[in-house]
Amino acid sequence: MKKTILLAILFVTGFFTAVAQEWEIYDLFGGSSYGERTGSTMTVNHENEWLVFSGSANVRSAGYVIESTNLGLGGMNQIKLEISGVRDTDKFDHGKLLKMELNGNPVRTQNNRNMNRNDPNYLNARNGEYIFDIANLENILKINFVFYNCTVRSITVKMFVR
Repeated sequence: MKKTILLAILFVTGFFTAVAQEWEIYDLFGGSSYGERTGSTMTVNHENEWLVFSGSANVRSAGYVIESTNLGLGGMNQIKLEISGVRDTDKFDHGKLLKMELNGNPVRTQNNRNMNRNDPNYLNARNGEYIFDIANLENILKINFVFYNCTVRSITVKMFVR
């Protein structure tokens, strides 16, 4: 009987530990696109909780920014971006897809994996998952996705937190 109770306690503890480490989708709705005034044609469409980028960004950049005093990132340790829709017909300056800035500062992936060699603040122009550690950042008030000198057809960005 004691073994059964101990086993049940271990099972429940393991279950809650696993659930606590699950990724939750982060709703990126409520921000605004920018770049039109400087000649970019980048548009951003919302599909459920994620974003779809299409058009072009020039050398003055274009993108999407969400800013709030309550972004809900307090206590989170990581952000994961899932990027899809990169095609051979898309054009990128030196293979730079986008950079993510938090509070106006570029952030890099864990161990700088999949960061662009020409500009390590940008992700490489590939489909994939990119994980950023944010445990050391306090009071994140602004998330910005920045595109530079590119033309894209339909890039989907999904953001998850844990």
